[in-house]
Amino acid sequence: MKHIFNKNVLAVMGLISAGIPFTALAVSSATVNIKAIVPATVSISVDSEFILKNLAAGDDLNIKTATNGSKTRLTMEVSSDQHEGNDLVLKNGQNKMKLTATLAGKPLTINNNKASVEILGTGEQTTKLHLTPEAGATSLFAGQYQGNIKLIAEPV
Repeated sequence: MKHIFNKNVLAVMGLISAGIPFTALAVSSATVNIKAIVPATVSISVDSEFILKNLAAGDDLNIKTATNGSKTRLTMEVSSDQHEGNDLVLKNGQNKMKLTATLAGKPLTINNNKASVEILGTGEQTTKLHLTPEAGATSLFAGQYQGNIKLIAEPV
């Protein structure tokens, strides 16, 4: 009897093991791509007032930007009455002082009252806006000449 029982157990085990490959054929799989998006952030820091002291050689306004991205676009906006062509204009009543400017070492090109430059690099960067008064600025009417620019930093 023991012998018949062992044979039956072996037969059942054989049937069970024979069924495993059939269930394996029914398995399905899928691949999932997982993504995470970290938004680029940009900050800008600049003195709110800048006094042009060197009327002969000009001065630099240091503009600090910081980003976690690879590029930042720095845009300077100026109103239409505060520039003539690519020159910035400071006013003292009816008197004007023209300034030539470079942004990040490149001559300023103002289109639609805006000029911009792309700054490469992650982390904190310092960009110079160099302002040089027109020749003969020291012989202009005495007084305070002033104007405004708006600086905008955005991720690219």
